[in-house]
Amino acid sequence: MTELLRLKSTASREELAAALTPIIDDVIAQRSQQNREAMSSAISSLIPRAIQQQIQNSPEEIAKAIAPEIGSAIEEQIRLERNAISKALAPEMGKAIKAQIDLERESMIDALYPVIGSTISKYMGEAIRTINQQVENALSPKGVQRKIRAKMLGVSEAELILQEAMPFTVQAVFLIQAASGLVIAEVQSSSEHRLESDLMAGMLTAIRSFANDCFARSGSVSELDQIDYGDSRIIIEFVGYCYLAAAVKGDPPKAFINSLREQLGLITLRYGNAIEEFDGDLSKVPPAIHNRLEALSEEFQPNRPTKRPIALLAIVFAILGIALIPWGIWQYHQHVNRQISAKISLALLSSPELSVYRVVPEVRRDSVTLRGRVPTEYLRSKAEAVTQLEAPNRELINRIIAVNVPPDPELVAAEVQRLATLLNQQGNMAIAAEYENEQVNVQGILFNDTNPQLMVQAFEQIPGVRKVVTMFNLEQDVVNSRFYFELGSTEPNPNDLNQKLIPLRNLLQKHPAIHLRIIGHSDTIGTPADRRKIATQRAEAIQKLLQAQGIAANRLQTSGTLELPPGISPTAPLHLSRCVRFEVILKPNTQ
Repeated sequence: MTELLRLKSTASREELAAALTPIIDDVIAQRSQQNREAMSSAISSLIPRAIQQQIQNSPEEIAKAIAPEIGSAIEEQIRLERNAISKALAPEMGKAIKAQIDLERESMIDALYPVIGSTISKYMGEAIRTINQQVENALSPKGVQRKIRAKMLGVSEAELILQEAMPFTVQAVFLIQAASGLVIAEVQSSSEHRLESDLMAGMLTAIRSFANDCFARSGSVSELDQIDYGDSRIIIEFVGYCYLAAAVKGDPPKAFINSLREQLGLITLRYGNAIEEFDGDLSKVPPAIHNRLEALSEEFQPNRPTKRPIALLAIVFAILGIALIPWGIWQYHQHVNRQISAKISLALLSSPELSVYRVVPEVRRDSVTLRGRVPTEYLRSKAEAVTQLEAPNRELINRIIAVNVPPDPELVAAEVQRLATLLNQQGNMAIAAEYENEQVNVQGILFNDTNPQLMVQAFEQIPGVRKVVTMFNLEQDVVNSRFYFELGSTEPNPNDLNQKLIPLRNLLQKHPAIHLRIIGHSDTIGTPADRRKIATQRAEAIQKLLQAQGIAANRLQTSGTLELPPGISPTAPLHLSRCVRFEVILKPNTQ
């Protein structure tokens, strides 16, 4: 059979095809009815290649064959899945517009030029006439007001004239979904010359796609932000899945751009879900979105009442400003002088020798004058030195009068006690001082090789002190001695009693102004309560021994502590911690 078909096909290929075609058609029809899925799977891989081959062989015929069905197919696809058809067509629309511009650029320009040219000519004529009127009225009240406004705003008068000739107006504001190009909400200022919102949204969608294809680089993120057409423009603010498009005339002020961004941010923040899920049903749009767009449009309308500065009032303010400049400079210098005066006064009060006297600084522009009275020439020089430190760049005029006024004995005695307290706080001495008949008697103990002459000079600087008599005890080893104890005992070692108790008694009897603080210590054995108890008992034991030697109890203070004695480390032998030590307290001798 195979050989017969081969011979027959060689003899007459056309006759064989005519004979087999009905049979093949019947076979395909029967197979399709029996198992449609298997038949579809068998021929599906052949259909694309066949269509591609047919397009290459006869493109006009296949175009005529499928053209009537394309419109119906697109309409059905839009009804079933609008977003999918938008994503599919958007890239091709941009390419088509770009291709049309490349093919017929000149014809497009020729078609639009008559309309655009006449419109621009008419508008420029009106703008030039308006500018001429503004220039002619430059010396009128309105012109003077414009000059003042230009100075206040930091712009040229010509720029303000241009703004008046071409005022800024908002024609319409549209909120558009970025993915689908659907208009979510719109506000238009004029009911007679309304812009077609759907046409506007479609145009912007196509232009955005075109701009992204032409200018956006790979990996970069950018968006179309403005489209200019003569004095009109469309300002676009884009965020995520929607954008605001404002059709305006004139140069938009910065406040409008900021307001546009602010409103878009608030809308997307509060109503983001409603915008993202918008499917063309305007009834689902929150009314607050429309209210915000309306407020944005009305805020920048030219007929909106605004507070304009009055020319005469502005001139008055300018004159007052010029007159107040010298006063402001004078006030500034006065403020600086007051600050310097307060700084000098504080320094004079901080000086111990000058704090009890009234010295007043008077600060002028380039000088400082000191006025007041002090009892000695030394204090007069001291005040001058303090002032020079605080105001080194100003001339100093010292008009302080040094008057030898008999000092008040009570004030002098108080100053002596104050100075003695300050010296004791330095830690290198323990002294007591008494003032009587212009003489200071100082007694106590000096530590660490302290120079007594410096202390004497400090007392001699006090007004009313003629003489300083010192009685220092240099046997600080007696005070620094320590009494040691056995473990758990409150009785001192017998050797310490013989070597240390008697010298300590002699020191206290020789200097009645010396009081002692007796501090007991213990080792680290036992509970804190037991350790503190035995430390206190040891201090009290030494106190009783001194009382038995004739020392008054009110001169002896006792305390117990858990701290290690000064100079003893935690790793030192424990017997060094079981001791009693002394601190000197000096009080004036009232005996």
